[in-house]
Amino acid sequence: MTLRLIGIQPDQAARLSVRFGEPAPENVEIACLAEDEGHPLGLAAISAVGTDRGAGRLSQIFVESQARNRGIGGLLHDRLIDAARSKGLRRFTVDGDCGAASLLAKLGYKRVSTADGASEDLELDIVGRPQPIDGLDVRLIPSRWAFEERHGEAIEANWRDVTAANPSLWNGRVLKLAQWRLENGVFQGEMVDASFAAFLAWRDWGYPDPTIRNLFGSAVIKSADGAFVFGRMAQHTASAGLVYPPGGNLDHADITDDGRVDVEASIFRELAEETGLDGGRAERQGLFSVFDGPRISISAILAFPFDAAEIVEKIEAHNRREEQPELAGAVPVFAPDQIAGLPTPPYVRMLVESLLR
Repeated sequence: MTLRLIGIQPDQAARLSVRFGEPAPENVEIACLAEDEGHPLGLAAISAVGTDRGAGRLSQIFVESQARNRGIGGLLHDRLIDAARSKGLRRFTVDGDCGAASLLAKLGYKRVSTADGASEDLELDIVGRPQPIDGLDVRLIPSRWAFEERHGEAIEANWRDVTAANPSLWNGRVLKLAQWRLENGVFQGEMVDASFAAFLAWRDWGYPDPTIRNLFGSAVIKSADGAFVFGRMAQHTASAGLVYPPGGNLDHADITDDGRVDVEASIFRELAEETGLDGGRAERQGLFSVFDGPRISISAILAFPFDAAEIVEKIEAHNRREEQPELAGAVPVFAPDQIAGLPTPPYVRMLVESLLR
C-alpha cells in the first residue's frame, strides 16, 4: 500500500461523502482524502463555525471498513490540523454526542459547554507553542527508514516527476528523526539516514509514515528595532515561495566524530549560506523546540545589532553576489498580525505569536 493524504476541494469532499455513503458536510473550509493508488480510503473535513474565525467544526472523519485499524483516521486528523494552523485556526469543535467521541477523546478533545449551556461539545486546542530548551543530544543510529525501503519504486517515480518540474533539485542523503523526547530541558533524538527523494515523497504524500519527523534547525533573525526577519525561498528550491527562517535539512555534514548531529552548527551554517549574515555577531536569546505535526524546528533566536531595513539590505547584497541564491528575498515581520496571509509553515506562526514582542 502506498498511502497518500491529499488536500481536496469542498465540492470533491461532498461527492466523496456520497460515494462513502456518508452525509455531505456543509460549509467545508478544509478537506483531506486518504487514498491508495487512486482508491479512496477515508475522508476528513473541517467546516466554518459562524463568525468565529478561530474555530473549525470537525464535520466529518471517516475511514472505509477494510482500511480501519491502520491509523489512517489519526493521520487524516493530523493533516487537518496542519492545514488549519496554516489558515490561522486555533481550535476544533465537534458535537459531544458524535459517534467518534471516544476516539476523539484519545486525540485530546475535551468536553466543554456550548454557548447556550444546553449541551456539550468536544473541543481541541490546536495552537502549538515553542518550548524553551537548554541543550541538544541528537545522534545518528545505524537503521534504515522502512518507508523508503517499502516504497522504493513509487519514490523513484515521484522523484522523476519532481525533477521534471524542477531540474535544480539534487537527491543527496539527509537525516530524519525516528525517536525523540524532551527531558530536563534537553531535546534528545535519534536520526536515520534517508534520501532526499524519499523525504520529498513523504512530504508530498501528506506524511503517511507517522514514525518519522522532519527535524531541522531554524535561525530566527531578530532586528534591533524588534522584527523577525524571515526568508522567502527562491523558485529553484523544494519549498519555492514559502516564508520561514533560514534553515535546512540536516545531513551527514552535521555529524560529529562521536556520532552526534550538531543541529546548532547547522543553524549557523545555513544562516551564512542563505543570508550572508555572521551568526557570531548576534546575541543568542534562547533556543526553542517547536513541535508542528510532522515537523520539529530547533529555533535559535539570534538578535543582530541592525535594524530590519539594514538586515534586508545585507541579505539582498548577499543575493546579488550569489549565482543562484537560495532566497528570493527577505520579509521583516514586526507584529503577529503581519504574518496573516504570508505563505508560512505553521511553526512560523507559533514563533511569531509566542516570541515576537
